[in-house]
Amino acid sequence: MAQACIDLAGLENADIEREQVANLVQAFGRYGVVKVKNHGFSDQQLEQLFAWSKEFFSWPELVKESANRKRTGPFRGYAGVGLESIGVPAPDSVAMKDVKESFDCGSPKDQRYPTPWPCGHARCGEFRVFMQDFYQDCERVHGQLLTLFEQAFGLRAGDLCELCSEGNGEVRLAYYPEIPVAELRTGTTFRIAEHRDIGVLTLLFQDSIGGLETEDPDRPGHFLPVSSAHPREMLLMVGETLDRWTGQTFRSIKHRVKDPPDSQVGSILSERYAVGFFGKANSAASIAPLPSFHVAASNKGRSLGDESETAQEFYNLAHEQTTAT
Repeated sequence: MAQACIDLAGLENADIEREQVANLVQAFGRYGVVKVKNHGFSDQQLEQLFAWSKEFFSWPELVKESANRKRTGPFRGYAGVGLESIGVPAPDSVAMKDVKESFDCGSPKDQRYPTPWPCGHARCGEFRVFMQDFYQDCERVHGQLLTLFEQAFGLRAGDLCELCSEGNGEVRLAYYPEIPVAELRTGTTFRIAEHRDIGVLTLLFQDSIGGLETEDPDRPGHFLPVSSAHPREMLLMVGETLDRWTGQTFRSIKHRVKDPPDSQVGSILSERYAVGFFGKANSAASIAPLPSFHVAASNKGRSLGDESETAQEFYNLAHEQTTAT
């Protein structure tokens, strides 16, 4: 499966070529993921982003742990290796283990769930300023994409954007330490186990180490590699919230991070870095299909009336299910 590559030049002014918009909608409907160029983030900004990520994860444990995240509520703060397992197994299956560290920051305006920021290092203040600025840039691009989808589907202006107006998402820095390839071949250890993102849209940047795989929609249970030539390339993925809102017109696809196809048993896999922005719905928003997509939802067997939980209830439950006890 070859990921579609979409050119979003002109996104800021909603001036995207119709063919590019059609390709994006088609790819999201079939695969749930696209590669994006001309996405609005500068090369310099992304270079600084990955430099900050590497620096943060190199800080002493006491500094990182000063920003430890809570076990309840949304994803905010630092989680060390073994404190989170994204893939939630079935009750009768073997437990899966993620080998990674992560740091999540929310909106600077979020007073209900403020981000715990690290302290005890001379550069902590600069780190916070950069991350908050990057968060706001991600929110801007996320909103521009939602406006594009409103136009593509003939929705009223604001139908999607107004559901995400609170700034309820987060930026995640993820670090995967060196690990023997043999350990990742056990079937129970992953860099990230199989899962779907729970938000609206995911903006993902990754280094060139590889290992990201997405499920083949034509062969459920089979995963195909997603390569990345450089950190400047962005992947855009559909989250479960948007999947539900659109009655699966847009598909949220399962994905995971393992060892790349060319890795050899007996070798040590290099450390890996990735950064994602997870756009989220407003806390009190419904995650049921939107009225414009009721027909699509019914055609796919989706219920229109039993998804009464709010977006924040859905997100918090997902967090609590993946946090180690």
